[in-house]
Amino acid sequence: MIFKVTGTPQPWPKKTLAPKKGGGMRLVPTDVRKVKGVKVYGTKQRWIDAVRLAALAKRPHLIPLGTSVVVSYEFYLPKPKKPKYKYMVTTPDLDNLAYAVTNALKGIIYHDDCQVVQMTAVKIYADGFEPHAIIKIEELEAKA
Repeated sequence: MIFKVTGTPQPWPKKTLAPKKGGGMRLVPTDVRKVKGVKVYGTKQRWIDAVRLAALAKRPHLIPLGTSVVVSYEFYLPKPKKPKYKYMVTTPDLDNLAYAVTNALKGIIYHDDCQVVQMTAVKIYADGFEPHAIIKIEELEAKA
């Protein structure tokens, strides 16, 4: 299965400690804030939602637990006006981009991300076209 996710690829949202009402601390995503009492999600959460929607549109079925999965990610990110390097050696980190997609697909394409046994990923400048990601997922035979 191959599908494209339009938009600028984003890493998984980080969490930070925030005080609870009545004392104590809690972990909250840094990508979510409240505006006039309503939760507003940032670009990272919108990217994860876009990945999930694109996967739902293409998935033939939920890959059963115990079946191995091979994934391949191509992340096309905006090219700066004056890049310092030929290759994209800037943030976001490639492993964080892959982590976001791998976790976003949990429960939609496969039951758990532990089913992913092989992964390839690359980040490339989107030179002349819009930022996006190409995600390839291959189901391996369940029996050894």
